[in-house]
Amino acid sequence: MTVFTDRELDIMNVLWRAPATPSEVRDALADGGIDLAYNTVQTLLRTLQDKENLTYTVEGRADRVSPLARRTMLPGGYLFPGVDPMDS
Repeated sequence: MTVFTDRELDIMNVLWRAPATPSEVRDALADGGIDLAYNTVQTLLRTLQDKENLTYTVEGRADRVSPLARRTMLPGGYLFPGVDPMDS
């Protein structure tokens, strides 16, 4: 199971609303008061892809990023992909 860092969770929250390009992710974070460099967003997206939490789709000149991990809140405030607390 994956536990997201605070910054990874910020990015996943953007992507859970709608798939987005890296630039759109950065803009959405900035709109929420989280000002990260584009390179930092790219690094975080690569890390999330390496953890198999998102996927890229080629769309014109930019890649659109989509979450693979489902948004599930477990007791204690930790987020884990693919685990539904209602299944217990």
